[in-house]
Amino acid sequence: MEFDFTTLPANDRYRLLTGFVAPRPIALVTTRAILGHSNAAP
Repeated sequence: MEFDFTTLPANDRYRLLTGFVAPRPIALVTTRAILGHSNAAP
């Protein structure tokens, strides 16, 4: 997929760049309560 940034409106350029550069979760952290309940979060 290619984008020509010279023809895109400023709002669209901003939306594309923030979508590409936004941090992504790289780990899944899990915990287990004393009662055995599990919890997971990125």
